[in-house]
Amino acid sequence: MVSHKDCLDNIVNNIPTQARILAWERSLEEVKLEWNLP
Repeated sequence: MVSHKDCLDNIVNNIPTQARILAWERSLEEVKLEWNLP
């Protein structure tokens, strides 16, 4: 089974730095929502 992190890493490695930062921030927000973190 492919982990969520591996999927993110594969995506992140294939996009330019600025888009990478935006995608990473967005993924962090999604994780916060998933785990109901402040």
